[in-house]
Amino acid sequence: MKAKRLLALALVCVMVIASMAACGNKTEQPAAPAPSTPSTPSTPSTPSTPSTPSTPSTPSTPAEPVVNDTPVVVYCASLFNTLDPYQTNGTGDNYIFTNIYECLVTMDNDNNILPQLAESWDVSDDAMTYTFHLVKDAKFHNGDNVKASDVEFSINYAKGIVKRATYYGPIDTCIAKDDYTVEIKLANVSPLFLSYLYYLPVLSEKMFNEAGGDISKTDVGSGPYKVADYDPAQHCIMEAVEDYHLGAPAIKKAEFRYISDASSAQVSFEAGEIQVMNVVTNMAEQIMSSGKYNTEVVDNLHTTLILVNCEKKPLDNAKLRKALSYAIDKESVIDIAYDGYAKIARLMAGPEAFGVDFSGAEDITYDPEKAKALLAEAGYPNGINFADYGIELNTLTSGYYEKVAQVVQQNWSDIGVQVNIVGNSNASTDISGGNYGFFAYGYAYKTDLTYNQAHYTSKNIGGSNGSHYSDPFVDEAFAKADAELDQSKRAEIYKELVNYLVDQCPNIPLFHKQQVVAWDKNLNCTFLTDVNHQFPIYEWSWKN
Repeated sequence: MKAKRLLALALVCVMVIASMAACGNKTEQPAAPAPSTPSTPSTPSTPSTPSTPSTPSTPSTPAEPVVNDTPVVVYCASLFNTLDPYQTNGTGDNYIFTNIYECLVTMDNDNNILPQLAESWDVSDDAMTYTFHLVKDAKFHNGDNVKASDVEFSINYAKGIVKRATYYGPIDTCIAKDDYTVEIKLANVSPLFLSYLYYLPVLSEKMFNEAGGDISKTDVGSGPYKVADYDPAQHCIMEAVEDYHLGAPAIKKAEFRYISDASSAQVSFEAGEIQVMNVVTNMAEQIMSSGKYNTEVVDNLHTTLILVNCEKKPLDNAKLRKALSYAIDKESVIDIAYDGYAKIARLMAGPEAFGVDFSGAEDITYDPEKAKALLAEAGYPNGINFADYGIELNTLTSGYYEKVAQVVQQNWSDIGVQVNIVGNSNASTDISGGNYGFFAYGYAYKTDLTYNQAHYTSKNIGGSNGSHYSDPFVDEAFAKADAELDQSKRAEIYKELVNYLVDQCPNIPLFHKQQVVAWDKNLNCTFLTDVNHQFPIYEWSWKN
């Protein structure tokens, strides 16, 4: 079997994903050119079998960052759940994972594949076997070297967890060939395989076993920061790893701090107790106009939606779901719940994502009369009271979701649909387990529609497919596109799929939000466009 040696740094030139709106992401100069590691996906659309590229020119050496022992505190609006990167999709959890874990590869804001724990890799001629060569100076936080056996262990651990089914799906076997070489054989050709590795963090097998297999409160990573104190109800305090293989971090101590009330968080920010925060939209104008802080409005790859449990009757009725969708005034939802900082959504991915083409799809815009007609066709000419079916509209109790639920409740009432709102602080568990009817919720998306198989395919029920939606046509379409290397053919498959998903309304997309970020003027910051992995603290530094 002839192998083509791929210098990992050169893959930057060939693994470019469908370009996304990094242009809306003005950033401060990073402290050092180190990759950041989320646990969950931006997804490229370029096939992963490139020809041997030329070696890129050597980048200029950045200025030495200022070392300042002042801690950086980042506001977090959601509670923490676990330090196990495979057992959660929580935003606050992923903030932490970006900084304490690493993967074989990472990705930048232009969605280029970059080396991280793998310094280079080979791809077989049939694109079914990848051989990764690990860096030899990466260490876990207990001081042990990161070895191929840890990669094998981590991939096999992931395979038992449905939340990561999209990312390990193409993998058949993962075998450590020696201490620093790991071979991964695919079950099928996957043009996006390398990008999936970005969401499969490498764990220390030894530390995992020493923790008895429960790492919910144990850091077993190799990232630039290690956990110093972790209280899921309050904070995660991290300390710099001084012998980190890419160099010691400039920020020596950092904290992700949970504050339940956004107004209190802003008071703390203005008092200098918090240095970085995503500003709540109704306070954004005040912060931006003050001139006291660095601020930026970013288009986040995120969809706020009404999650519908398609397994519960009568929500398994597609006409009923479509009627409910036509009944919602999305512009009003944006204005009332998010102060206008958002764009209307038609799917759980925006048009900037490869494969999202609405040119042939039904335009489900606010139309109460059409909603009433569809409600009658669905068998409910006199409306419906969901309390009769034990169905409620759940909502997260923090942030803007309660306002979303209130507007939707009123819109539905206008067409004769009654539903009670209930706050839910156990969202991840209840959604995965199907213990809900409706949920005002949100999910990140990426720059290739293939990521959305996590939300729409049967194999992800119990994981990221919170709607518990199962449809053979959808499963087959995603599988077919995943195995297709010709981009034009992938686009054709996805166009038909988009039309179908819009028609079936397995959930009700509302808007793609924009994020106002504010940070201390004495702090150099850069941010990732993925809303779940926004804060790569290793790349930050104090100006003085």
